[in-house]
Amino acid sequence: MSLELYRQSLVSAVESVRPSFDALYYPLKVEYDNRETVDLSTQSQPYLIVKVKWNDAYQADLAAKPIQRITGHLELISATKEGDGVARGLIMIDHFYTRLQQRQFGRVHTHIGDLTPELSKNGWRYQTALIPFWIHRVTE
Repeated sequence: MSLELYRQSLVSAVESVRPSFDALYYPLKVEYDNRETVDLSTQSQPYLIVKVKWNDAYQADLAAKPIQRITGHLELISATKEGDGVARGLIMIDHFYTRLQQRQFGRVHTHIGDLTPELSKNGWRYQTALIPFWIHRVTE
């Protein structure tokens, strides 16, 4: 499989969680890496930013056709307007984070994630959950 197919597995996993969030709270706008960007001048509701980041790849065994272990992390970032409080951003992160960590999506395996300190920028507050993942691919 290609890196793009692995990325698509993770995007599909996020999209599979989205309907349950929409049903419980509100229709969620999701911004993905380098596409479907949210227009901050018109956006008023909290939204989710999703990024797939690649960390490393290395040979994982000594077989004739060795396994390549590819690692990365899935970034889930809740964005809420300054002054709206932190509750809706934390609810969003918790909803996605708990459903995407410690799972398998195709050949992509996720670990328990981590939370990073909250950031503020241009009138928005961002809370990030990082979910590490790994993939085993047999080299050709």
